[in-house]
Amino acid sequence: MLEENQTKLAGANWSDLDIEPIHLRSYIQPHAVLLVLTEPNLKIIQASANTASFFDISPEETLGNTLQSILPKTQVAKLKKIIKNNNFQ
Repeated sequence: MLEENQTKLAGANWSDLDIEPIHLRSYIQPHAVLLVLTEPNLKIIQASANTASFFDISPEETLGNTLQSILPKTQVAKLKKIIKNNNFQ
């Protein structure tokens, strides 16, 4: 399996990757949402336009609230632990 994947990667055309607009603002993949948070309270200071499709709340309504207002406490606790331990793997 590993050799097969390596062969596929070796044959890929990588020449267009430098012109892909993935680095531009407003280009969030449709299966993702972007939230910008402050530490340590994880207050939402920016949210992508598609926030409503994930959380049933407009981006404007999320601003100023904490992450715990839209995610379960258990998920927020896991994220805080990751941040505290600097373990982003």
